Amino acid sequence: MIENKRAQVTIFIIIAIVIVGGIVLFYSLKGGFEKSLSKDLEPVYEYYLSCLEESAAQGIALLGEQGGYIETPDFEPGSSYKPFSSHLDFFGQGVPYWMYVSGNNLFREQVPTKRSMEIELARYVGQRAGECDFTDFELAGYDVYSEEGIGSVKITDYEVSLELDSHLVIYFGEQSAVVDTHDITVRSKLGKFYDLALNVYNFEKSQTFLEKYALDVLRLYAPVTGTEISCSPKVFVEETIKQDLV
Repeated sequence: MIENKRAQVTIFIIIAIVIVGGIVLFYSLKGGFEKSLSKDLEPVYEYYLSCLEESAAQGIALLGEQGGYIETPDFEPGSSYKPFSSHLDFFGQGVPYWMYVSGNNLFREQVPTKRSMEIELARYVGQRAGECDFTDFELAGYDVYSEEGIGSVKITDYEVSLELDSHLVIYFGEQSAVVDTHDITVRSKLGKFYDLALNVYNFEKSQTFLEKYALDVLRLYAPVTGTEISCSPKVFVEETIKQDLV
């Protein structure tokens, strides 16, 4: 008898789950949510896209200011023997060197790739997709729900394009809409400047033109040629130097 009652309860639970699931599916497919946006809902979505564009622009600015990084690599200090480090302190902002000398006198590189920049920017925008402020719309009677997203970014010479998968739900009166995929494009020369910087970096590695230029400057403005062995310290005579430079 008890087993029959348990079986009946189980059947009712299964039926209830099926009914609820059917109702949810019906409204999702038929009338609960519309994928197309009405004129009343378009301003909310346009604001959302502008919010994503602003986050993308902030991420692009960070990539440009921090040597191709949004999250900079760990700082590595130098030593008293090699007073260098892995970052340039630019008015309090750490900019990673693409090549530096470690504290134990080893040359190290940390050159970002365009692909790594795209991944960082996509993560940066996706994490902020749920932080857009819809207060003004909510005061006007809208209900808006947004979430973090997962995106992909493509950096070209003169623009940065982003495709973001993020759940956005908009309600207004009897109207509603769900948008899951969002596409934006930001005009930016990030890709062009990155290619130029990488070309200069590779040329410097192969030709050491900066070092050669520094030697040329030294030879032009300081007495660096000629050697002499002596037990007494050498003293520069200002008048003699001036005559040699004339």
